[in-house]
Amino acid sequence: MEVGTKTNMLTLLEYDEPVYDGFRKIKRGVFECECGQIKTKMIHNVKSGMTKSCGCLYKFIDKEYMIQVNKNKIGMKYKKKIK
Repeated sequence: MEVGTKTNMLTLLEYDEPVYDGFRKIKRGVFECECGQIKTKMIHNVKSGMTKSCGCLYKFIDKEYMIQVNKNKIGMKYKKKIK
């Protein structure tokens, strides 16, 4: 992965010092998210797609999910489906 490469919502700014977990070296990088936050993440998690953002994406998804759940609860209360 080269500096400047964008994967999902993260752009690699620079490599950070690796972490050793006993028997292997884990590469880390400093990433900038589309929302503007700068975070250190493990390179293999970003490459594999396990890490897509700094965490802002999941906050947005959770918010949208809760809006839908609440609409369904209100609709069930009044016996109609709200779109």
